[in-house]
Amino acid sequence: MTSQDAGIGLDLVRSESLTSLDRPTMNRLLNKNYHVAISMSPLNEVGVISDSDTFHMIGPTAPIVASVWMKLYIYELVGSGPISMLFPIQSNLQSIPEVFQKYDELLVQSFTHEPVVARTSNVMFMIHEILQNSPVLIQGYTKKNFTSSKTFIPFNHPTDTMDGGDADKSNIAAKLHEKLGLQHTCGYLTLLNTTAAPKNGTTKEATEHDTPCLLDINFGIPLFEESLNHEVCEGIVNSDILGKESLLSLTKFNEGLVKDVVAFVQAQNQWRDPSVHPKQTITKHKSKVPFPMSTLIFQHGKVTSWKP
Repeated sequence: MTSQDAGIGLDLVRSESLTSLDRPTMNRLLNKNYHVAISMSPLNEVGVISDSDTFHMIGPTAPIVASVWMKLYIYELVGSGPISMLFPIQSNLQSIPEVFQKYDELLVQSFTHEPVVARTSNVMFMIHEILQNSPVLIQGYTKKNFTSSKTFIPFNHPTDTMDGGDADKSNIAAKLHEKLGLQHTCGYLTLLNTTAAPKNGTTKEATEHDTPCLLDINFGIPLFEESLNHEVCEGIVNSDILGKESLLSLTKFNEGLVKDVVAFVQAQNQWRDPSVHPKQTITKHKSKVPFPMSTLIFQHGKVTSWKP
């Protein structure tokens, strides 16, 4: 967004065009021409633009915040998330780990692509292909005899307006707001809901529900769903996050979040699995996001090293 005497100017800029520049050149361009940028969402780590003293970024400001590490960070932060395993690049995975045997569908994600829903029965080929060039995050998605759905909650959604079946969702959203302080930025949370498939003679209302869990967090304005886009944009206006005071707080928020996520990754990478060669832990991608040095698992509210 550019601020001019005649009013507020808006530009739609491809982040890939900016990130192809060297960092000093990109910073000079942004500082000279823009005051605030709001990312479209979801945005992967390759397209991340950092903020500066005079330029404010509403969105992920470091590649690590837009990486799979962010998922594990928020899961442990609030103690909620699907069973997840992060495997180092070129891991020799012979079969699907036992913790995923109760699932019909899994989420599979590399370090540079969006997650893909895959059938557990034939997912190994995909996983082996990804592991040749990237670590892979595998997550439980749809349990056998269950169906899965997603709920999107804008950061600005008042958690105290949720009731009844939404109490668990409200609790997760409230915890994340308390831990991170999301009032000076925009985006949305993604929650995973699982419901038992109705049996003969069973009404939909009487079916079994699992407790919703946190699946992802995304910063910026979503384009894939009109109603969610409207809610997030409405929150930007109503919360005045483009005001001077809020932007100053945004800078502190961005700095603190990056610092905390980096510390989390360093803590998880303190121990290296002897089978993982040191060279395999150094990312070859431009973003320089660290690769995992051992297989990690999120289960029972904690991220720990996993040994088969």
